[in-house]
Amino acid sequence: MYTLVLDERFSRVFCHLSCVFHCRYNVHRDMPLKEFVDFIRLRIQHDFPWNKSMFVYLKNTEPPIGTTLMSEVDEKNRDKDGFVRITYSGKEKGGWTR
Repeated sequence: MYTLVLDERFSRVFCHLSCVFHCRYNVHRDMPLKEFVDFIRLRIQHDFPWNKSMFVYLKNTEPPIGTTLMSEVDEKNRDKDGFVRITYSGKEKGGWTR
């Protein structure tokens, strides 16, 4: 079984980033959310180097990332179209980026 996930960049925070893109993923339901967030981070290394903190939001709230499984994320956050929307933004350690 898979969870359909659509990720989006929180573009108002990162005005200097040229492209806003949406990616769709079929994610195993037994995958931890933290592992999926790490996967997204690897795909967008040019925007989020490892010295930046990355924050993810589901319905404008920060989820508990620790041991949360994608199946739990899906059950609580699926939209009417069947997708779970994950929005991400980042922060440099020591202060907000401009």
